[in-house]
Amino acid sequence: STAIQVHGGMGFIEETGVAQYARDARILPIYEGTNGIQALDLAFRKILKNNGALLFSYLDEARDIISGNAQLEKAVEGVRQATNVLVKKTPSEISEVATPYLNGLSYVMGGIAMVRRHVALQTLDDNTFKIRQRECINFYMVSILPRAEAELFVFV
Repeated sequence: STAIQVHGGMGFIEETGVAQYARDARILPIYEGTNGIQALDLAFRKILKNNGALLFSYLDEARDIISGNAQLEKAVEGVRQATNVLVKKTPSEISEVATPYLNGLSYVMGGIAMVRRHVALQTLDDNTFKIRQRECINFYMVSILPRAEAELFVFV
């Protein structure tokens, strides 16, 4: 939806193709089940199963690649803290915060993926593709990643 706004919104004629991507992406929650059910599955079956050990292991592996990115390091620490709080909650309390937890975690995981993308780009020669990828990474880090803090705020 942000890309649609960047291209001036929608009118009678859709020239950029961005709206089709938005329509295609909108159907994903329907195919995959509701986001709330996915959030409950994450919290109860994935995180509580081992008190977050698998997630913590992944975050430890990502530590080297995100080292030096203060914003992402802070976001990862926020996920760690939120997970530690989550595993101590009652089932009804977990149900109340499962969706913000899923959202916050997804933004942080996206940030880790962007840093991995940035590292992979180092092997390419400078060209238009590399420039556009860097712009995408910068946009994510500035505009999307900060949403993690807002979602994980319920765990503070």
